[in-house]
Amino acid sequence: MGEGERRAARRLQAHWLLLGGLVRSVMAADGPSQSASASILTNLDQALQSQPWVPLAFGVDASCKAWTKHDPAGRVVVKILSIANTPVQNAVRVFQDPEQTSKWNPHVGKVALLSGGYQLQTYSSPWPFAAREYLVRCTDAQLVDGGHATHCLSSPTHPEAPMRSDRVRGESETKWLFSALPGDRTSIHFEGLIDPNGPPGKKGSGGLPKWAISEILPRTSVTIVAGLSHLFD
Repeated sequence: MGEGERRAARRLQAHWLLLGGLVRSVMAADGPSQSASASILTNLDQALQSQPWVPLAFGVDASCKAWTKHDPAGRVVVKILSIANTPVQNAVRVFQDPEQTSKWNPHVGKVALLSGGYQLQTYSSPWPFAAREYLVRCTDAQLVDGGHATHCLSSPTHPEAPMRSDRVRGESETKWLFSALPGDRTSIHFEGLIDPNGPPGKKGSGGLPKWAISEILPRTSVTIVAGLSHLFD
């Protein structure tokens, strides 16, 4: 694997499409309060920024706490907090290692490297839905405590990636934050907005129903973050 492919794989692990089995989610009756609307994502419009976080409980993994917010258009933002029992430098090393990705994140697709640091990520969809693609650019930053941040943001166009009639170009923004905790532990903070149907006013054909997006995004997000945390149990 060349260095360019390794960089693409490291970024691809932080950005995923949520297509799979549908699982019912329920609101936690006695979960932690997270009513403030603040988000670490930087590209949310006011309709989403102003929505409160609603706690979720899935009954499958106690290692994560998760919240979502929705807007009338059906878009969903998910926030997940987890703690890994390993020093932050090791958690970041595993997160960035493409050889480790399949151990905690099965949701990967095909990636094409483009100029300007962009990637075109393509994911198959079950019939009758069209394949989804995301044109994204990811940036990495080292934090003062030895932690790490990865931020991926989609873009609508690129001269090397013309729109295709057989695919839907989705909209997305994801961010991972890794911070050191006492006792050689690591705080993992993930937030993500993924709209497989694309931005408002530019929806493609073969759109996924709102209820499917609402169900799949939180469930799969929790599975991925919990999978990373459990590598260090």
